[in-house]
Amino acid sequence: MLRESGKPFFAFGTLAIVFGAITVALDCLEWYNSQDSISLYSHVSQMSLVSKFFVVEGIAICLIVLGGFSVYRALLKIRLSADSTSVGSVISDALASKRDLRVGVACGLIYGTIYAVVSSGLVFQPNVNFATTYGVNSPGLSAAACCGGPGTVPALVVYLLPQAHIALQILPLGALFQIVFPILVGFNMTLVSYSLRSRQSRVTGGWIGAVAVVAGLFTGCPTCAGLFLASAFGGATATTIALALAPYQAFFIAVSLPVLVVSPILVAASLKRSMYAVCRIPRSR
Repeated sequence: MLRESGKPFFAFGTLAIVFGAITVALDCLEWYNSQDSISLYSHVSQMSLVSKFFVVEGIAICLIVLGGFSVYRALLKIRLSADSTSVGSVISDALASKRDLRVGVACGLIYGTIYAVVSSGLVFQPNVNFATTYGVNSPGLSAAACCGGPGTVPALVVYLLPQAHIALQILPLGALFQIVFPILVGFNMTLVSYSLRSRQSRVTGGWIGAVAVVAGLFTGCPTCAGLFLASAFGGATATTIALALAPYQAFFIAVSLPVLVVSPILVAASLKRSMYAVCRIPRSR
């Protein structure tokens, strides 16, 4: 059960996550509906509006992260009740384990790096001359106000090291999921590591999270992810495959995001049943 001291953390965390998510969603929809008129503005005006958009989104993402940390604090305050193997207690024990938490953090960082590369958030084009192609000789910014679906506009390109062919491409949903998905993946891997260390062979449910982890790569930019993966495996149909995935961004989000949230609960519930089966005292006849 959750101690009284943990309830304010959980309430604040939930409210912060919901408010941050709604803010991002509303901003993306508002820009999508007005992108045609914004595209007629001057370059300076577009850059100003795009910068303000990402400042607001950055604040919203920080609020979501703060809310997630608050929920984490609340989960740590769960104390064992009469049922020492409750789902909440299993999650609390896993998060309190420094060894398993390190595994989760490491997996989250690795996934975040892979996500940034696959979704073209981190751009490295060794065969492209930035000065000739993009007209960039020094670090700087470039913005695109139009045109695309909700969550794909506006776009902000940060030329980090033009001479080294390195840049950042920031999209609204890409920026959000670049933070959210590694955290959820880390949470999942913490529970999986804890269940494996418990040596309970009956624990199931981890494979569901694995499916969501793969699907999550297509949430920020399905075309980018499809093009990257198809090109990595070779074949002349890479572009066709990438373009075919573009309309299914909402599907990938609907599959991966809820599953990554629910998967740790399923793993904890499975571990709970396994622990109960091991510790159960048979009735005397």
